[in-house]
Amino acid sequence: MKVRLLYLLRALGVFQLARYLTRHKVRVLAYHGIWLGSGHFGNYLYMSAETFASRMRLLQRSPYRALPLSALVDGTELPDSSLVITIDDGWYGTYKHMLPALEAAGLPATIYVTSYYSDARRPVYEVMLRYLVTKAEPGTYRASDLPGYGLDGQWNLTADTGRDALLAQLQKVCDTFEQDEDGQRFSRAVAGWLGVDYEPLIHDRVFDIMNRDEVADMAARGFDIQLHTHRHRVKADGQYCVADEVRDNRASLEALVDQPLVHFCYPSGEFDPHMPAVLQDTGVVSATTTRQGLFQPGTDAFTIPRLFDGEAVTEIEFEAELAGLGELVRAARSRFRRSA
Repeated sequence: MKVRLLYLLRALGVFQLARYLTRHKVRVLAYHGIWLGSGHFGNYLYMSAETFASRMRLLQRSPYRALPLSALVDGTELPDSSLVITIDDGWYGTYKHMLPALEAAGLPATIYVTSYYSDARRPVYEVMLRYLVTKAEPGTYRASDLPGYGLDGQWNLTADTGRDALLAQLQKVCDTFEQDEDGQRFSRAVAGWLGVDYEPLIHDRVFDIMNRDEVADMAARGFDIQLHTHRHRVKADGQYCVADEVRDNRASLEALVDQPLVHFCYPSGEFDPHMPAVLQDTGVVSATTTRQGLFQPGTDAFTIPRLFDGEAVTEIEFEAELAGLGELVRAARSRFRRSA
């Protein structure tokens, strides 16, 4: 119903009107990775290579002007209907599939790289665990069949509630690990317990971040590499560690890129009002969030909203957000709530 309505609104010229009304705002697009495994996993976290390439072709022929992220804060006079492409995390799929799609379309992009797993050249095991729980066949899984990790009880994975409960328990186990090697061994053990083939995930680098050579190559080919913390976190032992994470992230990346490392993306959207001041002290000049919306140039550059594109987002829904229709609807709803 929603999709049919959007097609009707586009045919009636509403998209064009929305684009005119929001022409002074910037569309900051947010992507993550490309799914490299069988089937599909994720929506906003992973997109198929085909969908991403199709989106880039759409942007190439669209009336929107793609600009580098730095244009938002360097005093550049922005053309109407500007957009910026941002990509979080720096997954290997970004290098393998997003890079050629962006080059083919001639579009600039900023890639926020979390550098620990780039340096370590190991998979991000916590994301892998989410996949393993999703992939497990329905049935009852007993903790007694996975000894040595303090798990207790059993989980019926015939429903999402059972999978959510199991994932929560696995995350608690992860929280006890002091070394990344413990998490790597745990994810392998969980894969065997749940009956999911582990080796293709390693061989195909499904959950890998780009290695240092790949990050350097992407930068050398003109793409903007920026900060996303070293370990994809802003807290450690219950305390904020943003400054340390930015320092370690920058130290890892500065040997690989020529441009200043001054733009930041809050990992997992974790934000606290004190963070902008801390980021400014580290030399950061902008930060993007997970808040949905368009960016008004001249406003707070440390809380930049974005438009999130995903595998389950249809092309007409994507076009509607680009046009600013979603922004106008959100503004109308906000005004209604305030007046109610």
